[in-house]
Amino acid sequence: MISQYDILLIIIIFLLIVSNNSLRNRIDILERKNLLYGQNSPIEEIPGADEVEEYLRQNQKIMAIKVYREKTGVGLAEAKKAVEELEAQLIHPNNL
Repeated sequence: MISQYDILLIIIIFLLIVSNNSLRNRIDILERKNLLYGQNSPIEEIPGADEVEEYLRQNQKIMAIKVYREKTGVGLAEAKKAVEELEAQLIHPNNL
């Protein structure tokens, strides 16, 4: 006879398998993008890119970093680095 614990265990195992497959698919997509673009993903891939780009064009880097952090949830150092990379792409678009 199957107990409640056995059913719960089966459900947990099923959920782990499904979530693992989903994560594997996401990792595969990210790996393919990395192979295509390297560290320099296209500007369009950045969440809130239009707003960040507009602030950079207005020479308001701090606001661009703030918006980037709000859109992505990353820390200050990572947001600053990403915005500076975006700024470099805007200044020198052929260096992608």
